[in-house]
Amino acid sequence: MKSLLTLSLVIYFSFATYAQSGMQRFLVAEYRIDSLQVGNYTYLTSYNFKNGKFIGKDTLLQQPKFRAEDKTMRINYNVADKVYKNKYLLTKYGGNVIDLKTRKILYKLEDVFIEALGDTLIYYCNSSLRGTGYRWLNLKTGAYTKIEDKSWYTPRYSSISPDKKHFLSVDRSAKSYKLLLNDFKGSSKVVVKDGKSGALSKNMTQLPSIESYWLNNDEFLYAVHHIRVTKPDIIHYKVELRKYKLSDSSDRLTYTLDSIPQGYRNGYFHKTEIGEVYYTAVSGQSYLLDTLRLTLSAIKEFKLAHGFSVIYGKEDLFKYKGKEIGLKNVGESRTAEGLLAARFGGYIGDPKGYLGVMFWSAKTKEWLSFDIPWINTIIGWWEE
Repeated sequence: MKSLLTLSLVIYFSFATYAQSGMQRFLVAEYRIDSLQVGNYTYLTSYNFKNGKFIGKDTLLQQPKFRAEDKTMRINYNVADKVYKNKYLLTKYGGNVIDLKTRKILYKLEDVFIEALGDTLIYYCNSSLRGTGYRWLNLKTGAYTKIEDKSWYTPRYSSISPDKKHFLSVDRSAKSYKLLLNDFKGSSKVVVKDGKSGALSKNMTQLPSIESYWLNNDEFLYAVHHIRVTKPDIIHYKVELRKYKLSDSSDRLTYTLDSIPQGYRNGYFHKTEIGEVYYTAVSGQSYLLDTLRLTLSAIKEFKLAHGFSVIYGKEDLFKYKGKEIGLKNVGESRTAEGLLAARFGGYIGDPKGYLGVMFWSAKTKEWLSFDIPWINTIIGWWEE
């Protein structure tokens, strides 16, 4: 018998009973615990809330992870999966398109999901049999077509300009790195001749780089690391964040971070879902950038969506609309209107057995935890 271990609260309600407006469902992928091979059988489940109160749990989809006949991947849930148009679940790997309302797998494309453009879904194929390159799925017709190089689609790059006409790349061929400006016609030119050699991570797991971020189609920020050895084997960096302008080739210092200790990963820029821009230094300290006033401020509290925020630490302090709601030891989190979900615990098979999902509701002002020792991943909120 295919059973699913649920935790402290095990309440099953049929989909028909609660299929009404105002339902908020949190999607979680869970493994079946009686599998001979751990992780071979998966369930797509939803933890359901109505008016901020938990009302039950549904199993939306269940199937073996691998096909019995050829052992190829059937479905592979991942924390990077995306709920799209409040109807589809798009798996990052394996190319599954799932209709959440009908609970059916519409397409199995076996490629990596890149991005969604309206009813067009972009994937990347890297197959010895089918070749390599970008492909697109028409959600309306189901047609899946190869995209010819240098045609209508501009590939995604982490350092691409907002108008998708240029992208930046790092030339590491010399001791002092160069920053290159490229277009999609094949031309390239050096815009930063002396970018130093980035920051060296403690465990050598990443290549040093020049981090960059486009402010608009004409300007971008980039980071230059000046090394300082304060004691043998103790490294700090003076980090300059500079602004380069394409239209006049100007290159100006905008921010300076002094005495940044060496860390375990490169620094990086990132923009949150609410539009704030942060620079996280190699030390792990994050800074909020005011891109209009060009000011920089060290922060500890990160704004999430829907009025939530968090201060990361050994335990994370969560807030809702500025008020503390709990100190929790959790991993990934997702928010919806009035609801916060977070994954807690270590890894599958952890002898401590402390693994699962917890929720906080603005309606009840309480935390609710579900122990799920065989959790695969959290995915996100789906609202009906």
